[in-house]
Amino acid sequence: MRNVKEVYQQLTEQTEFDKRYPAFKKDDGKIHILFISPCLNGTGYYRMIVPALELNRTRTHSAIISSIHKWNFNKQFGDYDNSVDEKLISWADYVVLPVMFSDVTYILKALKAKNNRLQFVMDLDNNINAIPKEHLDYTKITKEAKAHLLSNIAKMDILTGASEGILEYYDRLIERYHPNSEVEMEFIPNLVSRFGYQEAEPLSKNKTDIVRIGIIGTGATAYDTLSIIDVLKELKEKHEDKIELIFFGWNGKLPNREEPLKDIPFTYVKSVSFLDYFDQLNKLELDIALLPSKKIPFNTHGKSFIKALEFAVFAIPVVATDLAPYNEVIENKETGFLVKEQKQWIAVLDQLIEDKKLRDRIGKSALKEAWRSFSFTGQTMQIYQEVFS
Repeated sequence: MRNVKEVYQQLTEQTEFDKRYPAFKKDDGKIHILFISPCLNGTGYYRMIVPALELNRTRTHSAIISSIHKWNFNKQFGDYDNSVDEKLISWADYVVLPVMFSDVTYILKALKAKNNRLQFVMDLDNNINAIPKEHLDYTKITKEAKAHLLSNIAKMDILTGASEGILEYYDRLIERYHPNSEVEMEFIPNLVSRFGYQEAEPLSKNKTDIVRIGIIGTGATAYDTLSIIDVLKELKEKHEDKIELIFFGWNGKLPNREEPLKDIPFTYVKSVSFLDYFDQLNKLELDIALLPSKKIPFNTHGKSFIKALEFAVFAIPVVATDLAPYNEVIENKETGFLVKEQKQWIAVLDQLIEDKKLRDRIGKSALKEAWRSFSFTGQTMQIYQEVFS
C-alpha cells in the first residue's frame, strides 16, 4: 500500500498544482485519463486508484486522480467537495466518474465547454438498480435516485462495469428506458495489484489446532450469510471446539440493534481503514473462507469476483456458492470449491476441516492462479488500453 498511501497523502496535503499532480504533462503523446474523486474504500481502490497507478506504468497512457476522499458510508458523491482544476479538464481525453444520483447534464456541459474532445465514462461495481429490500441501503436509494443514475449512464460515452452481469443488466435497462442512448458497455474486471501488497508481511499462517473459518461482509449483506445459517449451525454442532467462525468487517448488530446471526457463535472483527485492510486480512490467519451468495440479481448481475481473489492472494481456500461471479474465477476442486446445496456445503467443509494438506493445496493453487490470470499484467492492461483508446 506504500504508493497508495503516498498518493493519498500527496492529494490531501499538497496545495501546489505541480506537487499534487506530478503526472501532469500536457504534450507527452499519451492518452490522458482523469479519475474523479474516488473514496478510499474497495470501490475507489479497485476501480480508480490502482488502475491510475498501473496506467502510469505504461508508455501509452497517463492517469491522474483529481482527489481522494476518506470513506464515509453515510455520504454520497454529491456530499463531497469534488472541485476539479480547469487545467486537468483541458488535459484529459477521458473523464471517469463514479456513481452519481443527481442529474449530471449541467456538469457534462460545463466540462465539454472547457474541453470539447472529452469522453465521459461512468463506472459501476455494483447493481444499484437491483438493490434488494434486505439490503440496509435499500431505503436510502430512492426510485428517483435510481432513475437519475440510469439517465446519467445514458448520457455517457462509455459505461464500465466490474462484472459482465452488471453490464448485461444495465444494457437492458438503457435499451428500455433510454433507447436513443449510444453508451458503450465495457467490462473491466477488478484485478489484484502489487501496489496493494507493498511492504506487506509474509503470509501469516494459523499455528493452532483450531481451524479458523472466515466470512467478510457487513450488516448490509447479512442476508448472504443467512442463506447458509443451517450449514453454520451444523458445522458448529459437529466440530464444536475444533473450529472458530470469524466475521470480518461487522460487529453483528444492525442499526435497529437486531442481531440476525446471534445464533451463530461468530468472533466479530471490526472493519478497518482500507489502507490497513490487507494487513488485517493476513493477520486473521484464516484456514478457510466462505463466500455465500443469495441468488438475486444484485449478486449475480452486480457483484465482482474480487473477494475470491483477495482470499486467494493469502492462499486461503474458498468455498463459494456456485453462482456468478464466483464461478467465473474458481475452478471447482482446483482453486476452490463451488457448492449449491446444504449437503454439498457440509461435505466440502467437513473435508477441508479435517484435511490440512487439501487446504494447503487448494490455497496455493488459488494464489498462483490469482497472480497469473487476474492481476495487472501486460495482457490484462490491454483491456484498459482498448477501452481508453
